[in-house]
Amino acid sequence: TQLEAQGIELIQGYGPEQVSLNPDLYVVGNVMTRGNPLIEEILNRGLPYTSGPQWIGEHILREKWVLAVAGTHGKTTTSTLVAWLLHASQTDPSWLIGGVPENLPQASHLGEGKAIVLEGDEYDTAFFDKESKFLHYQPHRAILTSVEFDHADIFDDIEQVRAAFRKFVELIPEDGDLVVHRDDSEAMGIAAHAKAKVTTYRVLPDHDEDVRSADYAVKVLRAGSSRRMDFEIYERGENLGRFSTSMSGRYNLANIAAA
Repeated sequence: TQLEAQGIELIQGYGPEQVSLNPDLYVVGNVMTRGNPLIEEILNRGLPYTSGPQWIGEHILREKWVLAVAGTHGKTTTSTLVAWLLHASQTDPSWLIGGVPENLPQASHLGEGKAIVLEGDEYDTAFFDKESKFLHYQPHRAILTSVEFDHADIFDDIEQVRAAFRKFVELIPEDGDLVVHRDDSEAMGIAAHAKAKVTTYRVLPDHDEDVRSADYAVKVLRAGSSRRMDFEIYERGENLGRFSTSMSGRYNLANIAAA
């Protein structure tokens, strides 16, 4: 329905007869496997194809300043927050979010501004490219929310997950930035491989007043009764002010701090 709302025609199924549509290029998603009738017809005829992440990297990102949000958890929420902050600042950013944002008009947008926000997925790219999608995204600034074992269908163990994220952070140039969750030991271990500047964030536990324990620290002031959370953000020990959110859970305060 999101696609239809944008005037994009949907065709159900993956029959080999669809080659009669004669597109300039087939963009193949990672759910499409060998043995799929349309994929086999494309291969048999030698028709041109690529993956979505590769196409984006080659045709969209070269003209943009890439801000990629990666991590096992929190990618969609944090990507949406970052896109909203840039959108609200009237910089007309682009974004590509792997979910349904409730405060943006749609999940993807190509703006006139220089910045593009991408949800950086560690899942593989296509049947012909088993590397993670985010390796196509050429980030200048990145957020790393968390790292743990996930996607057991493509990763055998936590070390393979670590390897994918290490490759990701090593793509960030020396003059770029990596923003990482201070309290996630795996994420911090990955950040040690970055050549870029590393900035940390965390949500302070109850009764912890060490606002200098991360570059950006969140202190919870109130939670629960009003259906809102009030909090303060400290930038390298300096109080930036009091804020409030309708989002619930300390993990979302961490996502807000990252954004």
